[in-house]
Amino acid sequence: MSAIVPTLTFLGLVPFVAAAALVVIGVESLPYLGPIEPLLASYTLLIVSFMAGTHWGLSVARGGRQPAPLFLASILVALTAWFAFLFAPLQAALVIDAAALIVLLVSEHRYAGYFKISDDYLRLRTQVSAIAVATVLAASLAS
Repeated sequence: MSAIVPTLTFLGLVPFVAAAALVVIGVESLPYLGPIEPLLASYTLLIVSFMAGTHWGLSVARGGRQPAPLFLASILVALTAWFAFLFAPLQAALVIDAAALIVLLVSEHRYAGYFKISDDYLRLRTQVSAIAVATVLAASLAS
């Protein structure tokens, strides 16, 4: 795995950690950006969609032969997160997003052998997902 992968992956945690920290200490809004909770919810939706899309990328790399449950999981997870963002209260949307991140991670672990996902990447993904989930849940509970 190239050194850029863990670097960019951990940099992707910055909005999670910063938003959760601000919510926990009672900051509700940022100048020019607005309320923090919708920012965190939209960023989490972005990451959930991105990670769901990686399942499709893995399939393309294997000639489009992806197990049906993984295709369905990636679609359903992304749509669920999107509908939660649109229609659920922000705290509920954050909890649903945290669950979505977990489902995507579990799917990657389950199909790691099929897609030849390296142990190093799975370790990285697990660490980053744990931090993202913890921060999203912390923000949800603190609000």
